[in-house]
Amino acid sequence: LREKKEVLEYVQARVVVCLDNGRELLQLILAKWTSLTDTQKQEIAAYIIPEVERIWDLLNTHASELHGAVGDLEKKEKVGIIHGRGLHWKISTALQFNSRLK
Repeated sequence: LREKKEVLEYVQARVVVCLDNGRELLQLILAKWTSLTDTQKQEIAAYIIPEVERIWDLLNTHASELHGAVGDLEKKEKVGIIHGRGLHWKISTALQFNSRLK
């Protein structure tokens, strides 16, 4: 049980870093996107959209698994793990957002 806590705390720390890096990348892409021609934009979109959908589905699958693991751990302990409730809420929110997009 202690190892699970440590793993979840590690994952939570990395998820935040990953999301921040993703946001920064998207901001850079958007800044460059405005300078492209319509033809260049169409070529990039034709390649990127299927890849983004594949990655989004993969992330959603892992987020669902993580959501279940955090919920199970909280039920076993009957108290929130350190930052666990926050992580559980963040994952739930992300999954709800994803379901609205589909």
